[in-house]
Amino acid sequence: MTGHDVSAAGLRRWSPLIFAVTLLALVGWMVFAALGFAEQARRIPLVVGGPTLVLIAMQVIRVAMARPDPSLEDDTELARVAADAADAPEALESAEMARQAPPRAEGTTGMKAIGWVLFLAGSVLLLGLLPTVPLFAAAFMRRYGREPWWVIGAVTAGTLAVVYGFFIRVLEVRIFGGFLWEWLA
Repeated sequence: MTGHDVSAAGLRRWSPLIFAVTLLALVGWMVFAALGFAEQARRIPLVVGGPTLVLIAMQVIRVAMARPDPSLEDDTELARVAADAADAPEALESAEMARQAPPRAEGTTGMKAIGWVLFLAGSVLLLGLLPTVPLFAAAFMRRYGREPWWVIGAVTAGTLAVVYGFFIRVLEVRIFGGFLWEWLA
């Protein structure tokens, strides 16, 4: 293994823990900052942030206690076996076949995710939060989960009930209505 490979393996090994600790610090700071808000304004950050903080702390512990993946270690024997396997005729044949395969579009998953986020943001701005959340859940479940319509209907109704019942009725939060509804009103 070259020095670059060893440092990349170390980064792959520690990056989940670094990410979890960073996320824990960020959410912890947001919850702490919400304590200074007025009572009405701090309800949602504390209701959502408190359990989120606990779950992230559990993730930090889980990642920290996990045994490292042996394939990420700097093992000269492992590197030698991998180098020998790369010189094998079967490996050369599969590499040749991979070169002949049609190229796969790089970055399409990231672009799809960005598209979904833009779709969600645009829908919230246009229609408002209350109708958008269940519609977004239904569209996402149908597109990526390929769930049956009865499951989508049940989840959509449940999502609408939670958003309306919990946030509007219980917490008495005024939810953004959307520019279309404000224009029609």
